[in-house]
Amino acid sequence: MWIILNILDILLFAIVTLTVTYILFYSFSSNRYQRIDTGIIRKKGRFLIVTTCTTYDLNIDETIKSLLKVDYETKDYDIVVVGNKLTPLQSIKLAQYPVHLIRMQDDNFNRNRAHQYVIQNFQNMKIYDQIIFIDPNETVSADFLYEVNKVLQSGIRFFQLHCRTIQNPTSASVISSTMGEINNSIFRKGHVAVGLPSALSPSGLVIDYDWYKRNSQNIDSEDEVKSLEAMLLKEKIFVDYIDEICLYSRPVSKSAEIVRKRKRWVKNQIPTFFSNLKKLLPAILNWNMSLSDKIFQWIMVPRMIMMGIIIIMSILLPFIYFTMVLKWWALFLIVTFAFALATPDYIVDSNWTKSMLLLPVLIFQSAYNLVLNNGIAKKIFKKKSKAPSI
Repeated sequence: MWIILNILDILLFAIVTLTVTYILFYSFSSNRYQRIDTGIIRKKGRFLIVTTCTTYDLNIDETIKSLLKVDYETKDYDIVVVGNKLTPLQSIKLAQYPVHLIRMQDDNFNRNRAHQYVIQNFQNMKIYDQIIFIDPNETVSADFLYEVNKVLQSGIRFFQLHCRTIQNPTSASVISSTMGEINNSIFRKGHVAVGLPSALSPSGLVIDYDWYKRNSQNIDSEDEVKSLEAMLLKEKIFVDYIDEICLYSRPVSKSAEIVRKRKRWVKNQIPTFFSNLKKLLPAILNWNMSLSDKIFQWIMVPRMIMMGIIIIMSILLPFIYFTMVLKWWALFLIVTFAFALATPDYIVDSNWTKSMLLLPVLIFQSAYNLVLNNGIAKKIFKKKSKAPSI
């Protein structure tokens, strides 16, 4: 029994340490991020902005209003709203805006299907330089397209913008904002600072229009972001990160919303893990750093689960064998330091410390979804996986 416990302790520690080391490295790297030198604007780019809307997207009006207020010539950008199963009242309301409304009736509606539907059904004689994806709960500043055009004119064709959450006093919103900014620091700023492509986000993604039009129908995964990342890596296309251009989203107001999002993420993560694990070693041996990093990023222990393991081992091991717990306490201090390093100063206010008290609850709920909620696993393994693979 003692031997089994010792092996389990060493195995878990080794797995978690890999993830902690990864996080610590890119947390440090994020502080080396430098602004893009955009240079002189020679012409105005033309943009197609796409957002989606269902009967549940109550903040779509704010998104559209902010896009219509941007300080950019209206002839140089178009807004397409893809609505799925809209109510008659919602359709009438959206039709009053000077946007292109495309209606869908799809029981399996998701971003990928909506974006593909736009490419197939949006008839317009204009030529666009870039396509921009924005979520229906996000707003932009008046100089949004002006700043995007500056980046485009500097020669960058694929880039991820900074999705920033507008805080409100609830604990769930503070945690959600913190998690989002840590993601930005580690997976975007930190990566670009060392010469690796930025991770993509479902919103704030700016892509060369012609490239997307040629390749959109090849995105056959339920997880559009990972599928796009795989396609871009195969073509060795570098995705930059522009931290200075922000999209502002309304934060989640309840912890249940965070758990629901993590549950959906875990559902996509499991098949992705098994699909790409075998490809990590060949990528390392071929010295393909972008590919190796992306595969490891996809298969590493989710951070919520990682923290759950560290906390559980830190609490239980002192009652079994005290010296075994010392390395876990050290690991807890290191990962806490890494997360603190990746958290921007603006987000830490008087509500931040109190809000963090809710974090252990979310950690254990995430662990439950992964380990004990067999309903997810059954749904995943009953049908053939379409996990994105490189």
